[in-house]
Amino acid sequence: MQNSLKENPLIDTGSIVQEIYREEYIPVQQIQKREEDAVFIDENPQIVLEKLMKLKECNYKERLAFTKRLGELLAWIGDSAIDNLNTIIQQILEDADEIKKNFIAQLEQICVLLKTKQNSQELIKQHVVKALQELLKSNNFDIKELAGNSISIVAKELNERDRGNLILTQVIQMAHDDNNDENVIIAVKLFGQLAADFGPELSESFIALEILSKGDDAKQPIRKEAVLQLANIAKVLSKDFIKHRLIPFFSKQQLYIYTILEKLKKEHGKLEKLVLISLLNQLNKQIQKILI
Repeated sequence: MQNSLKENPLIDTGSIVQEIYREEYIPVQQIQKREEDAVFIDENPQIVLEKLMKLKECNYKERLAFTKRLGELLAWIGDSAIDNLNTIIQQILEDADEIKKNFIAQLEQICVLLKTKQNSQELIKQHVVKALQELLKSNNFDIKELAGNSISIVAKELNERDRGNLILTQVIQMAHDDNNDENVIIAVKLFGQLAADFGPELSESFIALEILSKGDDAKQPIRKEAVLQLANIAKVLSKDFIKHRLIPFFSKQQLYIYTILEKLKKEHGKLEKLVLISLLNQLNKQIQKILI
């Protein structure tokens, strides 16, 4: 039996306008304007599901509103929404970039919902991981970066074999994409983010070596990302590996970092300077822990 929309604590009554009236004071003209722009979500779960199933037929404001609340809507509708999740997601993956970004923001909540189901692992792979794999192929760097951040979280829900087959395989392909520097940068970042999930053995035998090799890349943005990931992988690697591989690499890269700092000093790149200085501090702390 489906829950009433008003009874379910996961979701509001669905009316954006009701939120407007809860505010202390808004000019009448502004309320009228917001009522015109508002998207109403029906109180009947079956009607909402039908709307989600035909999302591409909705106008942009409706598609955006439904996507922004997708996690709670799926939880409210129940199993019938999960059964049709592939159809719902596929429409979003073919939609505008802004809608894709809002969808990515919902994936962690969707993942939490799927974990409550009996076949949670398969559902997460089938819907969440599959969607993120597709989003990592986007031509929009921001979407790829958001998808990368999300997949590093979702990876914790998978077993070791699936992490390797479904995630690491794609990251490796991106890291060796000679025609797309953005893919390489995202891959290097993911190597750093995923190192803890893959553990010391795989990190030392493969992931760290990939990052170190990118630290010698001819292209500055790729070298920079490799340097930025040193602190992440240092937390996973053995003391012996850090002493013999990471510290020599770091020593070589220090000159490169200082060169960038000097350049940024002239160009007033305060934010990037702070990032690089923070990196140096993090790496120095890691090295001090090992040497003490």
